[in-house]
Amino acid sequence: MYYAAIISDAKITINLTEKFLSHFNKEIKSVVVGSVDRLMKLINSEELIDVIIVEQTETLRFDDIMKDLNRFNIDLPLILMSKECDPALMSSAVNEHVDNYLSIEGKEPAVYYEELVKLITFAVERYRIERQHYLDTKRYSALVELAKQDQYDFQAIINYALEKAMYLTDSKIGYVAFVNIPENKLTMLAWSQSAMNECHVTNKQMDFKLDEAGLWAAPVRTGKTVFIDDYNTSGHAMKHGAPVGHVEMKTLMMVPIHQEGEIIGTVGVGNKAREYTTSDEYNVQQLFQEAFKIQQSVITKNRYESELAIYRKVLDRSPFGVMYVTRKGFKAICNNNAATILGLEATTEMIDLSKHSGEIIDYIVARIANYTGMEDSVLFDVGNSKWSINIYKFNEEGLDGYGVIFTEVTNVLEYKSKISSDEATLRLMQGLVGNELMSVVAILKTMDDSGEKLSIIKYKLDDIARFLKSVTMVNFSNLAWVDLEEVISKGFDEFIGPSLNINIKLSGIKVFASDSLSRVFYEYRHLVSNRCINISSIEVRFSVERGNLKLHLSDDGVHPLSYGNNQSGMFYLDPLPTVLMTQICKGNGMEVKWLPKMNGYVAEITIPPERYKIGS
Repeated sequence: MYYAAIISDAKITINLTEKFLSHFNKEIKSVVVGSVDRLMKLINSEELIDVIIVEQTETLRFDDIMKDLNRFNIDLPLILMSKECDPALMSSAVNEHVDNYLSIEGKEPAVYYEELVKLITFAVERYRIERQHYLDTKRYSALVELAKQDQYDFQAIINYALEKAMYLTDSKIGYVAFVNIPENKLTMLAWSQSAMNECHVTNKQMDFKLDEAGLWAAPVRTGKTVFIDDYNTSGHAMKHGAPVGHVEMKTLMMVPIHQEGEIIGTVGVGNKAREYTTSDEYNVQQLFQEAFKIQQSVITKNRYESELAIYRKVLDRSPFGVMYVTRKGFKAICNNNAATILGLEATTEMIDLSKHSGEIIDYIVARIANYTGMEDSVLFDVGNSKWSINIYKFNEEGLDGYGVIFTEVTNVLEYKSKISSDEATLRLMQGLVGNELMSVVAILKTMDDSGEKLSIIKYKLDDIARFLKSVTMVNFSNLAWVDLEEVISKGFDEFIGPSLNINIKLSGIKVFASDSLSRVFYEYRHLVSNRCINISSIEVRFSVERGNLKLHLSDDGVHPLSYGNNQSGMFYLDPLPTVLMTQICKGNGMEVKWLPKMNGYVAEITIPPERYKIGS
């Protein structure tokens, strides 16, 4: 449709306009006003206007009309119409950037109105193309600004994107909602200020069940944008009505936001003066896909920074060089030894390997880019030393990257001596980190040459990543009486691994413990699932001895006697999960003891009388 406003006081124009314009083009709707003030009343009442036609008459002079139009700063295409072909008037029109001029001198009404219809169509279409180009530029600028906002909080980013989406679509109101499919929930993240000002609902709801959200959840259910040109008369199947006091809706567009093939949110804008278009849809999608992408990058960045800070703190005490490289982007964090080997400055910040070069760096980047699995170590000369380099992939969720280990093999005996001298320092480290590093050092001390047991180091460093992640999840707050069977089941169920038959022979027992106690049973299942052969079941039973409750955990698997060749039958106890289990039990006022057994592992947890009760 094309909506034209004609400023004229000529009676013939008033009489003929409606008759001829609609005759030549039914898509043109027109209205004749006698002054700029009347035109402004139409515009302020949100009447649709696409083009303004100014007719110069004896009482309405073009220059005076343009002064009034300029005063109101109206940005719409203009057409000048006059009875006579006046060169001076045409010159004035050019100076006022009026590109379309029509003289009706000597022409029949049918002729010049046919010409006017062509001018209206041309002027409006050109304006729409220019407007779209302008909005594309503004959208690009908004995306650039969004990309700069990764240091701000996500709410600020969403608010900014919503503000720009409303501007680009000429909307009066808007909202953003986040979709949580597993919880069947739609959560409002942001409302435009205008919507909040006009909304008089007494209890503003922020969370909605998807199956009860009606029209608001339509983009999530269908995966498609919903366009509503007239909200009051819309018969959309999912429309359930609005609560009393809800902001008045006229037009509405609701756009689903996709990320990696899944719907993560929906954005709604409304009360545009005309129908929403696919161009509006595209602008909104582009803005919010970028906004949610920024959110994900901030979450990822914060996660890496927090976990890598712990990781680096541990590895800086390591007697070998270690580097962690992200899977995407080749961002790396090195301990001091690795930085020295690579010729880089030691820093706690992430290093962009793509901005550095060298024989070793180039090798690492190429290997990761084409990683197919762990390969034999490669030797490099660094000064007067020779270093073995091995690359492995982390399997843990949350550490999606690669580890690089540098082992000096110039003189194995001297290297072992160095490890031994460092061992005294390592013993001074307290708690979990000390035990953790000692287990790594123990493996390194048994190395006979540069190529032996590298796979062991890989598994141990994989365990480091999982171990450190587990440590950050442990706390001893929120102590309460909890059902012991539920705690045990929760820990076993949270571990993702081989299916096992879990036999828990206890009921009606409550213990006074923190939320972290379930992690003990998670770690036990991790231990037996990854270290035992032919395991099919775990059994948990209890007994009471001298007032203490004794929990017995056992499995039917066959445990490895030790790493390497061991003919003595010596029982090998993996320190990583067992140390964590020990510390968690201590934090909850309990003790854990490990009993050697040729078939599987047996853990005995002692709970003192004040920490448990049987029955109600």
